[in-house]
Amino acid sequence: MLVRAVLRVPVLAILATVVFCSASSQNTTKSIWSKKGIAFPSICERPVSGASKSAGVGKPIEECTPLRIPSPDGKSEVAVTYAVPPDRPDAVEVLLTVIADGKVVGRTEGLTGSYEDELVWSPDSKAFAINGGESSHPHERFHYFEVFFLDAPELGLQSVSEPVEQDMLRSFPPCKAAPPLEDCAQVGENNPDFAYVLAIDWIDGSSGLAVLAQIPCGPSLSGIACQSLGYELEARTGRILRRMEPREFVSRWQTSMAWKFHIPGPPHYGTNPQ
Repeated sequence: MLVRAVLRVPVLAILATVVFCSASSQNTTKSIWSKKGIAFPSICERPVSGASKSAGVGKPIEECTPLRIPSPDGKSEVAVTYAVPPDRPDAVEVLLTVIADGKVVGRTEGLTGSYEDELVWSPDSKAFAINGGESSHPHERFHYFEVFFLDAPELGLQSVSEPVEQDMLRSFPPCKAAPPLEDCAQVGENNPDFAYVLAIDWIDGSSGLAVLAQIPCGPSLSGIACQSLGYELEARTGRILRRMEPREFVSRWQTSMAWKFHIPGPPHYGTNPQ
């Protein structure tokens, strides 16, 4: 289980000079993966000299604006701000400050997503999930999710997707795909996250999560491209409580998804015995 450190800082030091918009009133906020999510950029960049657009993968600098995302009960919130990283003076990166009952309980920085992130509060206001990735398109590579529990802020953002990633490897063995992935034997050993995992909704307050796992779509992933499975997990540990084929997952969770999920065709396997 991966854990991000949380820094305890005075609330006034972070918020005194920042003007925020509220997610509950700002029309520009949207969901990307979870219908209950609020999206915000991970990184924004200034155009390079003589160019009309930025040179990297970030959004335009004017889109990285401070934002407050309140919990459903109104007693907690996540303040989204941006800071210039020391190694990238042409960019700003996201910083999340978690506030509960008027006190800062932690701050996280350096989110995995390099393009856009999405925050999903649990309905009981005891936790939130962060979805993110290198693209806001649901079918592209490198999406992830992490969870934060307000009763354990010292743990920071935690990745609990390893049981799902390992199940996806067992379910769609890359060396048996037709044709097999290049260096397929190393995929499972070195890259257990070759399938992305996204949090779609919370279950029973903050005790469980419904997540979607999918192998990215693209010719480099051969006969297993776009293959998907759904899961219901124990939120704090990632333990799999229910494993679902795509049709079952859609029947249970499509109403919580921010896009129309298309059920993939069957995988294609060859005769490679590896």
